[in-house]
Amino acid sequence: MIRLFASSHVDQMHRLQWALFQAEAAKGPRVVQMTASRFGEGVTTVTLGLAASMARLFGPESTVVVEANLRKPSFHEVLGVIPKVPIINLLETGLGFLDAVVKIENYGFSVLSAGATPMESGHGGPETYLENLGKLFEDLGSRYKFILVDSPPVLPFVDSDIVAGTADSVVIVVEANSTKAEVLDVTINRLKAVEAQIAGLILNKRVFYIPRWLYRFL
Repeated sequence: MIRLFASSHVDQMHRLQWALFQAEAAKGPRVVQMTASRFGEGVTTVTLGLAASMARLFGPESTVVVEANLRKPSFHEVLGVIPKVPIINLLETGLGFLDAVVKIENYGFSVLSAGATPMESGHGGPETYLENLGKLFEDLGSRYKFILVDSPPVLPFVDSDIVAGTADSVVIVVEANSTKAEVLDVTINRLKAVEAQIAGLILNKRVFYIPRWLYRFL
């Protein structure tokens, strides 16, 4: 699924890479958060597809993906990843981030997985652990040039607000013909309220009613 997504959106992936990273290429590691307004808009697919594209372009040791979606983790299903240590344990101790990275040989990038057990809000919930992301990104930045963060939706959780506080920029994935403009406005305003640097929006699951190649002439 990830390879198919990346290969069928080659031009879009390259434009996205250029927009996110090219201007900052000389400034060291970049942390980009991927999020959406709600579950189901395709954040994980877009994030992993971008990571696969970047690994091909910049090399297999360039990119790592952090699964910060502790409420609904899916890397174990999508990638078949069995983490050495779930990211929740690393965030709790602040130790051994680099040792827990898993290389996804089929795609060329690496991941830090959240495991298979979802977490709920409350004392000791996701929002508590995500406060420690800064140290994680610092450690990963010593090895990787690009750090992509798969995070939960902005509404109704505070998780993405916390992640945005440690990321260099944020990309919002929007499901075409589904997400209402009013909902997207609330999402953008929430992120702006925590001074997130919104790099742009990705329109996902767009339906082409005429052959795609014809759109360039319209």
